[in-house]
Amino acid sequence: MVWLKRREFVVVAVIVAMVFVGACAGGFVKNSFRTLAVSQNTYDATMSSAASLYREGKITINEKNKIIEYGNLYYQAHNEAVAALEKYAASDYKDTEAKQAYMDLAVDVSMRLAKLIALIESYNLGSSINKIDVSGRVFGVNIR
Repeated sequence: MVWLKRREFVVVAVIVAMVFVGACAGGFVKNSFRTLAVSQNTYDATMSSAASLYREGKITINEKNKIIEYGNLYYQAHNEAVAALEKYAASDYKDTEAKQAYMDLAVDVSMRLAKLIALIESYNLGSSINKIDVSGRVFGVNIR
């Protein structure tokens, strides 16, 4: 079983749902880019919060470095997802491998963003967040 913090699960569920709704709505690329933009904005706000916490002395240098590490992991996955989506769009929507690569990376992007948010939230609240069991799957996607 995989245990995710409540906030982490909600972020993953919302972003993955947005990806799959976009795929069903017919404007896959347009909606996928919007989803990536939402995740980017969330990342930016999250990192701004982290900077404020550090300036206010609410997190240590080690905690700040851990946040930066998680942020870099998210950013790497985000950029890879953008590249895969651009490759798919450039192929006139014929490169199904690029589309599948994007879909796989979109799940990774959402997981990394959720972990970053949960990490910062745990520092900010100073207490553990309720955990829920999602049985290792979100919308039929294995998240282990």
